[in-house]
Formats: sequence, structure tokens, C-alpha cells
Amino acid sequence: MDDLLQHLILRARTECEEVQRGLLMNINGLAGLFILRKEYDRAIEHYNIVLRYVERSRTSSSMTIRVDTLQHLHALYNLREVLPFLQLQVEDTPTPTSESSDDSIEGETLAQAKALDGEIQSLQSEYLVEAEARLAQVSETLLKTTEAISDLQKKEGHSNNHTHFWWAPFLRSLTQVDATALVKKVLEDLSHSTTDQTISSRIHDVNGLSLVLKRELDVLEDLRSDALSFIRGSSRGQVTSEEVAVMAACPCTPGKLPRVKRCGPCKAYLLATEYERKLYISRPNKNQVSRLEDDLDEDEKDDESDEDTSLSSANPVRECESKIVRRPSEVEVMMRGIAWFLKKKHPTEVHEYLPGWKAFQERLELLKKELREAKLIIDAKRTVLARHVELEQCVTRMTLRETSDRARESPNERHVKLLPEEIDANFRRFEQNRVLSEAA
Repeated sequence: MDDLLQHLILRARTECEEVQRGLLMNINGLAGLFILRKEYDRAIEHYNIVLRYVERSRTSSSMTIRVDTLQHLHALYNLREVLPFLQLQVEDTPTPTSESSDDSIEGETLAQAKALDGEIQSLQSEYLVEAEARLAQVSETLLKTTEAISDLQKKEGHSNNHTHFWWAPFLRSLTQVDATALVKKVLEDLSHSTTDQTISSRIHDVNGLSLVLKRELDVLEDLRSDALSFIRGSSRGQVTSEEVAVMAACPCTPGKLPRVKRCGPCKAYLLATEYERKLYISRPNKNQVSRLEDDLDEDEKDDESDEDTSLSSANPVRECESKIVRRPSEVEVMMRGIAWFLKKKHPTEVHEYLPGWKAFQERLELLKKELREAKLIIDAKRTVLARHVELEQCVTRMTLRETSDRARESPNERHVKLLPEEIDANFRRFEQNRVLSEAA
């Protein structure tokens, strides 16, 4: 019964939050329309209504319904924007007031504007602090894992030159009979692990096996370097306005159509996915792979075009993530086959080569852990950028639009533009919705 009661309370609270969000949206909308009518005192009155809801929600009562932070910011920002217009309106109004009275009004307006600026900055910082702290935390975790990989390489005497890996001298020491048996064993393991015969077709003898291993490890290291360099680079420094603008237009942002130009987190995820396809044997299905490769090709054309390329709103990055089934990669399968052959056929040499195999296993697990943490950085960076986009969009308000085509082609991104004849219709709509929300 207690669980049922808590569920009902939670559902009721959620419903109340939605009703309050709709109510405040309509009040903010009415304030914007009053600005278009140049009734600045009425606009300020409506923004103050929203702020009174905020003050009421700050009480310690457990049943208080908190005001949405973005709606609070919208009211504060646009109240700050409308104060100078109200002052100019007062100054233009012919009244018998003295010059000292005008100075007093101006000083009071300036003080109120400064107070609003401080509160806006404080709210914006609070809205970003959790996401930025998460990004810093996962970045630090990735750095520690990367350092652990470097320390392991130094400890085992490995370098980026894969000829020093443990399996190379072992393969060179095999007789013709043992080499043939080993190649047969590795090919059987590969046939059972994957239907992709690209690698198997290149292995005809032990020299081919050695060359394939070296090449695959080089490719793995190159993909790792590319992915991690991009991910680390994109997670450092302050968020730029260009990053926010690209994020707002990216298909990973809800309600946006896919575009040629993708945001930094999407590009990073595509690089990480390519790297993951070398760490694990399973791949997305052919359609998913094709879409990913198309996206990588399109990213090279970012500077050439920003036109929509599809009416589909699907996000191939998110879809691909859910389609990947992770199993040992071809490199790991081949290494396991060599280690098994070493233990079974050359037990007297195990003490010489087996430590290298164990070190490789340890490094491989660290690489997989590093990739998981790199993906956490991508998600954290996406969250940070998404919050910046929300902060940019939450201050949007309505403004008048001319009927000329030129005005229609270059709208101000921070405003929703209305034709003069649309004001009254929107006013009636907001007022009606406000009454319904208050009745609820």
C-alpha cells in the first residue's frame, strides 16, 4: 500500500508540474505580446507573476511544486530586456515631474537591472554546474585509464612497434609442420567466431598470420589515437557559440531534421564506433554500417552545405549503439589461438611467451574500459551542449516581422517572429489557455 501511495503521489506531482509549466508558458507568452503592443507595464506585471510563483515554490514545504528553471530564466531575461523600454516610455510621457525625479527613476531601473543580471548569471551557472562536473569527472577517469595503459606498456617493455609483441618470436621459431597446424587452428577459430572472411582470406601461412596481426594492431592503434584525440580535444575548453549553434541543428537534438553538419559529440561517437568495430568482432548490421559510413563522408562536406539531406528524424548514432553485440575481435581470436597452441604443443616454452600473452590480455581489457569511459565523455559533452542550447532557446520571445520576403529569409534566431495581424489571434489563444490552466 505504501508503494501504491508513493506512486500516486508521484503521478499527481508530475501532473501538477505539467499544468504549472503550461500556465507559466502562457503567462510568459502574454508578456511577450504586451511587449509587441508596447504595453511594457503590463508585460512587467506578467513577468512578475511568474517570479511570484518562483518565490512560492522556494518554501520548505514537501508538497511545493517547483518552477521550471528555464521558464524562470525566460521571465528574468525578458524582464531585464523590457526595463529600458519602460524607462524610455516614462521619459517620453509629458508629466510635471522634476528632473531629480527622473534621475531617481533611472537609478532605480539601473539597480533593478543589475540585480536581474546577477540572478540570471547565477541561475545559468547552477543549470550548467552538474553537467560540467560530470564531464570533468569522466574526463579524469579516462585520463587515469590511459595512464594505466601507458604504464603497462612501459612495464612490459612494449612500444608502438608491434614487432616486439610476444607472438612474433614464437611464430618465427615454429617448424613447418607446427606452423601449418597453427594456421589451421587459427582459421578454424575465425570461421566459428565470424562470418566475415576478409581476414581469413589473407592468411595462407604463418608469415601471413604474422603480417595480418601486425596490420590489424596498427589499424587498432590508429583508430584509437584518432578517436581519443578528437574526444579529448572536444571535451576541453569553454563551450563556443559555434558548438552550440551546430548542436541546435544536429539530429541528436529532439525535433531537428538530419543535416549534413553534425555536432561534435556525434562526430566523436562515429569515430568511437569505428574504433569499437576493431576491438569487438560483432558489427552493426549492413544498413547501420552503411549509414555510419555515409555520415562520416558527409562530415567532410560540412563547410560546403548545411542543407537537409533527409526527412527522416532517426539518429543513426543512437540506433547503431543499440545494435552492436560485443564479442572478442578477430585479433583477440587469433591471439587466443596462438596462446592455446603454445600451451598444448610447446609447454616447455610457456614460461617464456605466456607473460606476454597475459600482458596483452590485461592491456586489451584496459582498452575496452578506456572506450567505455570515452563514450561516457561523449554523452557528458552532449549533455553540456544540450544545456547550453536550452539556455539559448529559453530566452526566445516574440517580435514583429515585416511582410517582405527579405525579412522572412533572415529571421532572428532569438525571436519568434509574428506578423502584426497575428498578435490578436495569439493573444486570445494564450489567454484562453491560461484560464484553462488556472482552472485545472
